[in-house]
Amino acid sequence: MAQQRVSIGDLVATQLPEQPALSPDGGSIAYVLKSTNRAEDRDERSLWLVAAGGGEPRRLTRGTGDSSPRWSPDGTRLAFLRAQDRPPQIWVLPVGGGEAEQVTTQAFGAGAPVWSDDGTRIAFAGPIDSAALPGEGSDDVANHCAFQKAVQAKVIGYETTSTPEIPIS
Repeated sequence: MAQQRVSIGDLVATQLPEQPALSPDGGSIAYVLKSTNRAEDRDERSLWLVAAGGGEPRRLTRGTGDSSPRWSPDGTRLAFLRAQDRPPQIWVLPVGGGEAEQVTTQAFGAGAPVWSDDGTRIAFAGPIDSAALPGEGSDDVANHCAFQKAVQAKVIGYETTSTPEIPIS
């Protein structure tokens, strides 16, 4: 068999697994699969799940900017970041099936999620507008881009019906 050189097209077509997260029971691995969309000249990332012992992977999300998968302590949900044409926000996905639910709406985006030990809260850090005046809408990205940004840690109570945001002092 004749040897063939690797081309740029071969490299671009290669899909790479990233950011593996082992489930609490050790039976599954959630990971990010990075691929390249040549038509739009950008990398895309989606979440996948595979048994820790091997097997056929299962696609969990159809997003193009999904990253940072974090298992809930009971192993039934994944918190992750989704960044599609806007700053990343935290979403939660039931691993057994169902739709992902957005749980943050931070103007400048949220950082990687961290579950509380009891699975009822998610902590994260993210940039904020430290120069905003009281009453200014924190979701108005256009009005806040000119202001200095700072980082603030937050904890959100996570329930499927509501997600209050509680600043940490």
